[in-house]
Amino acid sequence: MPDATDFPFHVLFSAQRRDLSFGNWNSVSSGHITIAKLREGADEAACERYLWQLPDQDMEENLKDRRLHPVALTDLHQNQEVGGVYHEPIPKTQIYTLSAIAILLILIACVNFVNMASALGSQRAREVGVRKVLGSLRSQLMGQFMMEAIIITLTAIIVGLGLAELTLMSLDEQLGIDLRLRHMPLGQLTLWLVGIWVIVSVISGVYPALVMARFRPIQALKQSHLRMGNGQLNFGRSLVVVQFFISQIFIIATLVVIAQVHYSKTKDMGYATPGRYYTYLATNDASEMIRFRDRVLTLPGVMDAALSQQGAATWSSWRTYMEWESEFTEVDILLWDDHYQDLYEIEQLAGQPLVKEDSVTTVLINESFLEDLGFASAEEALGTQLPLTYFNGNPVQIRGVVRDFQLMSVHQEIPAMAIAYQERSYRVVNFHIAGDNPEPTLA
Repeated sequence: MPDATDFPFHVLFSAQRRDLSFGNWNSVSSGHITIAKLREGADEAACERYLWQLPDQDMEENLKDRRLHPVALTDLHQNQEVGGVYHEPIPKTQIYTLSAIAILLILIACVNFVNMASALGSQRAREVGVRKVLGSLRSQLMGQFMMEAIIITLTAIIVGLGLAELTLMSLDEQLGIDLRLRHMPLGQLTLWLVGIWVIVSVISGVYPALVMARFRPIQALKQSHLRMGNGQLNFGRSLVVVQFFISQIFIIATLVVIAQVHYSKTKDMGYATPGRYYTYLATNDASEMIRFRDRVLTLPGVMDAALSQQGAATWSSWRTYMEWESEFTEVDILLWDDHYQDLYEIEQLAGQPLVKEDSVTTVLINESFLEDLGFASAEEALGTQLPLTYFNGNPVQIRGVVRDFQLMSVHQEIPAMAIAYQERSYRVVNFHIAGDNPEPTLA
């Protein structure tokens, strides 16, 4: 499977194995999906109706407001409501925006070509005059000039394909995926290229060919350069205005992008990022992970190391529900050790950080969870028992309150979070490297 696919896999195994523990909630993840193949001629509408009514029959009372809706596998790439399987879905608006940018760039190139061809066309007036005297027809001259535009466009496409492939190769490391033109279906790629070739050739070639083919032979032979008429001048000026207008759009868009990049670099995420790194571990043995963390602490340049169930910045989270004052509240679950909070410099607003001795009996909550619970202050929440039985089936006590920090995309609101110490669930080692040259330590 190509790396660029939305549905990559390396190993497939049968779901009929008896040791998968599907009856245990620890074996269930929101990342799991069910794929069904409909029989030939099956009624898709009937399938949708059945899935829509299924929660009323088989789900608990508090989940009956949830609905199941089938989504075609081909739609996952752009479905914002359902989301991708392993990658974030690409919004259609983003595709439309990039397509509009590409069209504007092609339009600017066409306008440039028309202006240059029209300006240089007057220098070929004598050539046109001689050919007309020798019997060339206007249609033949237009055909020649159009052929020149077609050849120039084809050359530009070939050069552009080479530059695009080189650019995609250089982006591999930054994007972390293998983007190549060969991943596109050959027929689809050929169709697009031929379409662009024809459209650009027509837009950029028709007007200059028409202007040069209309030169009068007597005037063309008398003068090596011909002046354009008022209509041609007005059209040329209009093209220049269009070109500058589109250029201004790109300048403004560039300034907006610069501002957005500056915002993304300077936004307070709620935790420290300089010199912080994390990597997933290829083990789920708690003692091995603790030994690995302690070994990382001995490396030169490492100031601190911590374990957690996921990295500081992520696209997913563990989530559960808690009934509070007769209402169900969504809570994101985070698990980290007693080094994590200091490593990322997450601010403690009240109470104490997590310690190993209080494993899964106490939790930290963030400001968003504090607000959902209805407490007036962080101190007021300390010591409160929460019916949050996610960890070991028993309620937990609020040990402290931390400042809100950005767990996922800044496009999403910061969710209510409960943070606990649970060694068996750690999967990630986080570490802080001092200085501006982390390469020796990372190597």
